[in-house]
Amino acid sequence: MPEMTKADPSAELIEAALGEVALWARPVSFQSVGPAFPEVYDRFEAERAALRDKLARRLALLSLEELRSIPFASDAPRLNPLFDPQGRFAELFHEIDDLKVRLPQDFLGAWAIAGKQIDLDYWSAFRSVTLEQAVFLSLGRDPREASYDIICQSYGRSEEADEVLLFLEDRYELIANAMGCDPVAPEAQINLTDFHAWIEEVAICVDPAFRATLRTRFAAPEDSGRILAPVSEALDQKQVLDQRERNSMAKLLTAIAIDAYGYDPDASRSKLPKEIEGICALLGLEVTTDTVRKYLRLGKQFLPKDWKPE
Repeated sequence: MPEMTKADPSAELIEAALGEVALWARPVSFQSVGPAFPEVYDRFEAERAALRDKLARRLALLSLEELRSIPFASDAPRLNPLFDPQGRFAELFHEIDDLKVRLPQDFLGAWAIAGKQIDLDYWSAFRSVTLEQAVFLSLGRDPREASYDIICQSYGRSEEADEVLLFLEDRYELIANAMGCDPVAPEAQINLTDFHAWIEEVAICVDPAFRATLRTRFAAPEDSGRILAPVSEALDQKQVLDQRERNSMAKLLTAIAIDAYGYDPDASRSKLPKEIEGICALLGLEVTTDTVRKYLRLGKQFLPKDWKPE
């Protein structure tokens, strides 16, 4: 990157043009639940650094007088060419705009992050919580630091983020169904005693700190010394199938999904995993949407690179 002196306004112009992209900071993530893609943060940081360098090189072609004539605090295209989508820096404007649209959500690395993890002392005193609160507590995010509706409005920033959002929606529907709540009435109350009993009964994977808090408060005396194997390990298919068998199952499921149900592996969202879960339920077979989606994602990797749906 070209060296910028204290008298050189290029740095201020660049930071002002980047806006929220410049202010974005990678969250500190903790052990959590569900799919996680911290590599998206790596990719975004690399793209931001490359764009900063490109901006610096382009601005270095201007004279100091020209740079000083640009009001960095203004986003008016006629005053600041970095905000003009049709001006001499139009290419840079659109690259900045593209990064702003793809700003990574803070839950991509984990739902439990520094500053937004569950306040266990606060929530352990509750007798009941709302459906939305129960969902975020199960994931390790303090409900006061999240909004289900707002988070679900952030679809489309990346394929990885959409996968995490699909997991969130599945978790929401799962808890609503299990607790007998109307999904469109998120303020309905869920008794924490019942919620804890259900978590232990079905061995669903929830935030470990939240689970420990529930056990301390609600576990029966005879169960207080019982230590359950981590669900994520107990349900891990790698303990049951070797990698070759996993790959074969993934190929088989993907082939059937494409041939019999018209599944499109390249679609950003698909209702098929949910439909397969429903079919299995009617047959008395237990399988989760997340498991189906995981195998379809794995199976997609084995399709020929030049494969296209007929």
